[in-house]
Amino acid sequence: MKTIKKFPQGTFCWVDLSSSDLTSSKNFYSALFGWSSKDFMWPEESGKSGVMYSMQLLGEHSVAGMGSPMDENMPPFWASYISVDDIQTTVEKVRNAGGTIIMEPMDIMTSGKMAVVQDPTGAYISLWQAGDHIG
Repeated sequence: MKTIKKFPQGTFCWVDLSSSDLTSSKNFYSALFGWSSKDFMWPEESGKSGVMYSMQLLGEHSVAGMGSPMDENMPPFWASYISVDDIQTTVEKVRNAGGTIIMEPMDIMTSGKMAVVQDPTGAYISLWQAGDHIG
């Protein structure tokens, strides 16, 4: 597998699944793709205490993430992330272009910063500014 060191601005760089049954999801994708998992709980100071996140690995490479939903009423969904060099600037461009900010930029520990936006037609996309984790 090719190892990528940096994703260019505007390219898809990450996916993660919000699942109400992480065990079943991990088992399904492990059988389908041969992924293994590395699980952890968000630190209490993150405001997401009690929410688990699981890095999905193919060999030693992180290929996707899976997490518990932030809201128990959310249906399961896959989120696609686009790499951005400056998340604040990109969020302002979304606003100026008539989009909606669903989740303002937030730090994900030292991994990076994320935001969720919606285009004027209603489509959602997540933004990722890399820190320790490029996507």
